[in-house]
Amino acid sequence: MATMPSKNRVQPIEKHSKTTKGGESGWQSSFLPRKGGKNRMKNGHRRTGSFSSSFGASEQTESCHWIRNHVEMRECITFIPDEKSKGEDKKCKCGYLRSQHHRIVKEKSSDTKWNSLKHTATAKTNAFGELEFVGFGQRVGKFVRVNHTTEPEVVLKLMREQWQLELPNLLISVTGGAKNFYIKPRLQEVFRKGLIKAAQSTGAWIITGGTHTGVMKHVGEAVRTNAVAGRSSNKVVAIGVATWGIVHHKDELINPQGSFPAGYHLEDPPPGRAALDPNHSHFILVDDGTNEQFGKEIKLRAELEKRISEHKTRASTQAPGSSSVSIPVVLLALQGGPGTLETVYQGVSNNTPAVIVEGSGGAADILAYGFNHSLEEVVAVEGHIGKHEIVGRVDKQLEEELREKIMLEFGGNDASKLNKWTMWAVESIKKKQLLSIFEIDSRESAKNIDVAMLRALLRANKDDYQHQLKLALAWNRSDIAETDIFTADRRWKQEELADLMYSAILEDKVNFVKLFLENGVSLKDFLTVRRLQRLYSEIPQSGVLFDMLQKRLRERLSPSKTNMSRKPSTAKVSVTMDDVGHVIQSLMGEIYVPLYERNPERYKPDGDPKTLCEDPTRELFVYCVLLNRQEMARLFWEEGKEGVAAALVASNLLKSMASELENDTELSEEMSEHADKFEELALGVLNECWGEDELRTQLLLVRELYLWGELTCLRIAISGNHLNFIAHSACQALLNNIWMGKMALDTSIIRLFTCIFIPPLVPALIYFREDQKEEETLIEPLGTEERHFSIAPGSIRRPRPVVARTKTSAGMIVDNIPEGEDLNKSMEMVVVHSSGSGLKNNQPTPQVQFKEKDEEDEEEYEAPDTEEGELDFRSSGKRISALTRFYLFYDAPITTFMHNVLSYILFLCLYSVVILTQFEFNVLSVIDYILAVWIFTLLCEEIRQLITTEARSVSGKLREYVGNYWNLFDLVNIITFITAFALRFFPGTFSAARVLYSLNLMIFFFRLLHIFYINKEMGPKLIMIARMLKDLIFFIFILIIFILAYGVASQAILYPNETRVGTVLQGIFHKSYFQIYGELFLEEIMNDGFTCEADYATAIANNTQRCPSEIGTYLVPVLLGLYMLVTNVLLLNLLIAMFGYTFEKVQENTDKIWKFQRYDLIKEYSDRPPLAPPVILFSHIFLLFRAITMGCCKRCRPGDSVMTLW
Repeated sequence: MATMPSKNRVQPIEKHSKTTKGGESGWQSSFLPRKGGKNRMKNGHRRTGSFSSSFGASEQTESCHWIRNHVEMRECITFIPDEKSKGEDKKCKCGYLRSQHHRIVKEKSSDTKWNSLKHTATAKTNAFGELEFVGFGQRVGKFVRVNHTTEPEVVLKLMREQWQLELPNLLISVTGGAKNFYIKPRLQEVFRKGLIKAAQSTGAWIITGGTHTGVMKHVGEAVRTNAVAGRSSNKVVAIGVATWGIVHHKDELINPQGSFPAGYHLEDPPPGRAALDPNHSHFILVDDGTNEQFGKEIKLRAELEKRISEHKTRASTQAPGSSSVSIPVVLLALQGGPGTLETVYQGVSNNTPAVIVEGSGGAADILAYGFNHSLEEVVAVEGHIGKHEIVGRVDKQLEEELREKIMLEFGGNDASKLNKWTMWAVESIKKKQLLSIFEIDSRESAKNIDVAMLRALLRANKDDYQHQLKLALAWNRSDIAETDIFTADRRWKQEELADLMYSAILEDKVNFVKLFLENGVSLKDFLTVRRLQRLYSEIPQSGVLFDMLQKRLRERLSPSKTNMSRKPSTAKVSVTMDDVGHVIQSLMGEIYVPLYERNPERYKPDGDPKTLCEDPTRELFVYCVLLNRQEMARLFWEEGKEGVAAALVASNLLKSMASELENDTELSEEMSEHADKFEELALGVLNECWGEDELRTQLLLVRELYLWGELTCLRIAISGNHLNFIAHSACQALLNNIWMGKMALDTSIIRLFTCIFIPPLVPALIYFREDQKEEETLIEPLGTEERHFSIAPGSIRRPRPVVARTKTSAGMIVDNIPEGEDLNKSMEMVVVHSSGSGLKNNQPTPQVQFKEKDEEDEEEYEAPDTEEGELDFRSSGKRISALTRFYLFYDAPITTFMHNVLSYILFLCLYSVVILTQFEFNVLSVIDYILAVWIFTLLCEEIRQLITTEARSVSGKLREYVGNYWNLFDLVNIITFITAFALRFFPGTFSAARVLYSLNLMIFFFRLLHIFYINKEMGPKLIMIARMLKDLIFFIFILIIFILAYGVASQAILYPNETRVGTVLQGIFHKSYFQIYGELFLEEIMNDGFTCEADYATAIANNTQRCPSEIGTYLVPVLLGLYMLVTNVLLLNLLIAMFGYTFEKVQENTDKIWKFQRYDLIKEYSDRPPLAPPVILFSHIFLLFRAITMGCCKRCRPGDSVMTLW
């Protein structure tokens, strides 16, 4: 065995990693209706406030009943007179006067030694409840008087169930000087901050003597300072364990029924007494039947601390799947007397690490001296092969030095006491591995007392690195783990960190996840499908995700457990990845195809437990987003690929979840804020990509993403209403390319109109991309269906270019693809497949395919064999034939748009001619037949749009179709025309048919507004009109109230008892409404030159107008004046103000809103067949024939390469 001088002082650390507050974590693996938890706060702690705020009246009564039945106190029943007492009312050896004994069973002589167990009796406790310190504001603590032989488990049960304290992650036991404890003000601040930091960062309990003196007072002031500063939402739990007999004013606490609260006056106590500290939150007052005798609580306190240490930490109990660890206890000793020596001795005897604060004086300095001057000796631990511990070797000289110091400090008149005190010190020093010395007066270490305590615990488990890491994880102190555990001489294996990594993710400890990733954890090997399923099964029992998963489980189990929502089931129901996919789809919309649905074999619940996830970073990112864990989600976003798509999906998910929170405004706003941050991240990456390579940025926007629901970035942004993203130059450039097709972007409108009216001029006036000098490869066709180009037979498939990965300033890893001439030489066209893992149905799919330029036999460019709606605007660099120019011109969306506009104007002209000049009963002209066919083609087009919507279910298609207001316009128009067309063949309804035709034409004219969306000046104005119409609808409801109020009153006063319904309604609505615009009807109201019938019966018989009542001619004009004042002055100006506000609000974002709305128009005409109504009917016939032959569009041709925008 080697011996060496002791140098194991606690050294300071210079660098602290930022600790984060752990989020809530789940504590059950089944999704059943919630149970209890009503007193649980957001941070996971239960409330520790007053009984009145935590309990109802019935619960308070139940708590009192429990305490009286389970908690006892001690009373002296044997009077043994103390020979030192004087006076008539003698004092017993227990310390109480004779008059203070409630009952005396027997008396003993004065030479009898008083014994607590023999001379006392137990009784139900008479002091418990709440403690309110008079003069200290709202400081309220809980207290209880307990028997000194009470089982620690009973006390712990009281604390957990009746006081509702959550188990801690660390127990800090503070012992030391009870009086005359003084340290410098600077060191006081260091001590207080370090103690509170240790308690809050680890979720610890602080246990002290609980009195307002010495070290306990400093602890209480530290707790108070932290509470006043509001530095953390976590309330520090400071528990005082004191002797009942020394409590000053303890009579104020006595109430057999419980005190709620008991008023406690804090005053300077006489000798032999101590006041309770007002800054402690809980008090356990230990009673052994004595009075004014200190130290009677030490044994029960030690037993209680030991019992607490046998339980698992709070993190372990709240997260069943996390790594469990017993609650560690650390003893902090400052100054102190013989009692401190005893406490340290008992602590290290129970293997409790102790931190001795050197420089605080008293017993602490004596122990520090012995520690520093003893030799270290490494010995084998009995019963543990290969395990060693450090012990201190105390020789005779050092023992004598310790004896002398103890004698000088505490006095040595009693040799037996001196020997006992010396033995405590020597035995404590021998447990050297459990002791750590902290120099409080050292400038280097004065700021790290929290680190000293935590390092002492790690040192006590020196050879057990796994346990050390579990402790650091339970405390959420990644800074300690980084500096003391993950050292250069230690290499960690994947399997050693897997469970801890799982716990860190489950408990939302971001810094630990970072640390594990830096020290050997590979997400690819870590995240299995089974482990991912467990993560979702153990989420917190609160939040949107938990509620949505519960709803999904009820739907899934409804055939067998129809009453699950009414009556909780005791059977555990595990969440499957299919359930998670269903929830994600409900948040993202039906267009999102969950990964777990496309690959069910990999994600089935009973699959191979070792099956790995396709992209673990993506899975963990989505998991954190669904739980609204912003920091953790950001970490996995930075670690993952496809940053733009990931950030947009996260923003969409958070926005959808925020909309689900109707009753939790604060959380909803928080989620909306996080959604905006993810949109900013997406824009940041897009900006950097756009600055590097504009072409590949557009490619990024239209790449179909296998891992993200088989959607494109652009489609995800549209579904989430990301105005800023769509308004970005990259998106707008892409939309411009789509809009112009293969034509040059600078083609003028005049040339387009000229070629539309004079088609032979197309080859001469229209320039295409191949005609430009600079050749550029652009993106392939876009549309609602899958776009494809087939690789020509005989082409050589080259390997994918070498891709380097770099990290942008936004924190996202992007691929650097070869640029410029190097890439153009190697390929003619790029075909992009689903990205991500590169797997489809567990088979690798090539990411990029190339066609050799020199293998092309054709010199002339031919239009590709594209499907309906596909656009090809790549620059092939070849000469375009004249016939191909015509095809490309008419296939461009802008040409389709202009054809449809001209066709619609012609339709309106023909419709106007019919209704103005040729509308006859039962006679149809040629124009009527043309209009009927025209309307039929419009109906076919609406059916095509409904069928080709992206939603998969019929209800989803209907919702998506009806969600577009212009589609509703079209439906109303078509239905109105069909109705009017049918009514014109019946004599009785011919006039109604003419009216319907007229109204229908008016609506068709309004539909013409839609074409102005493409114009940058007119488009925003239409948006303003739409917003103002919404304001007008709300205004009309207010206006109707005033119209009814005035109209009914004026009609009743002017024409009492009028029975003609038509006349009544006209008087109420007709007159009141038009009076707003200046038609006052004063001649009728005031009966001035107005022809009327004075007799009511005659007026009824002749159906003529009655004369107004005489009183009405005087009163109603007054009401009219007030009515005009309110409606014309107040309400109309209110409407103008509303319009002005809407105008300003839209004007601020007019450019973004227009660019966003422009997308719908471009998408619509990109999907439309090139032909315009009514000849579009031929396109519909062709599409119907193709759909039938291809099995209703349910299969794609082999070898298709997918690239989609919409």
